[in-house]
Amino acid sequence: GGQILFEGADLATAPAGRAPALLGRARTLAEGATARFAPGLWTASAGPTTVWGVLGKPEVAEEEVAAGAAIRAMAIGGGMPAPWFVAIPGAGLWSSRDEGTTWQRCPGLPDDVLALRMIPTKPGGVIAATADGCRVSTDGGQTWEDRGGGLEEVRYLHAIEVKPDEPDILLAGAAPHAPSPSGAAPLEGLGFALFESTNAGKTWTPVRRGFPVDLGHDVITDIRFDPVAPDNVVVALASGELWVSSNAGAYWSPLSLQT
Repeated sequence: GGQILFEGADLATAPAGRAPALLGRARTLAEGATARFAPGLWTASAGPTTVWGVLGKPEVAEEEVAAGAAIRAMAIGGGMPAPWFVAIPGAGLWSSRDEGTTWQRCPGLPDDVLALRMIPTKPGGVIAATADGCRVSTDGGQTWEDRGGGLEEVRYLHAIEVKPDEPDILLAGAAPHAPSPSGAAPLEGLGFALFESTNAGKTWTPVRRGFPVDLGHDVITDIRFDPVAPDNVVVALASGELWVSSNAGAYWSPLSLQT
């Protein structure tokens, strides 16, 4: 097991303090990177010389995770103090209120949290895509609400996204169950599809309007609204396919197709 290193090139010019220095890279890691969490987390100090220091780490019991388990997702919330979040496969979601010095497991969540998004304009708002549905917190991860009307048959959420200028609009990649640990898909396919909510996750409906009804053996791995032009949104699939909408999901078309 290695260590998670926040790249220091763009952090050295950040304001003093660990939270500002970590913010940009933590968000980058939350947007798709995978990093080892054992034996620790590291941060870069600001100044003319980059100095690395070790942070605290979630005290995860060995029996909860496989050897060399990875941090799957990271996010930094709003407010003061800003909560930090890390999701560990098989060991749930953990938060820190002291810039990574100590960590506590977030109660009320499944063991597998697959993606995290902060809710714009709501400092305590966090949305988690889990192996058992969509969960929403409005108090910085202290309590969670299961929001999944319409997802009863597709509780496995692998990706989730919030529209930056309209935070009640959500997109999620959902399936009836998790892919096999071996990576092999069943003959009947995985059943992944794109779902949307216009009321902050209270109810969901499948997306059509040009998007495939069933992705067969493919997995929705990520969903991104353009923060500068939020009507532009891209859905990434494990096969390398990309689907795009330039009108906030009113219609979809392939940007890159697997051949």
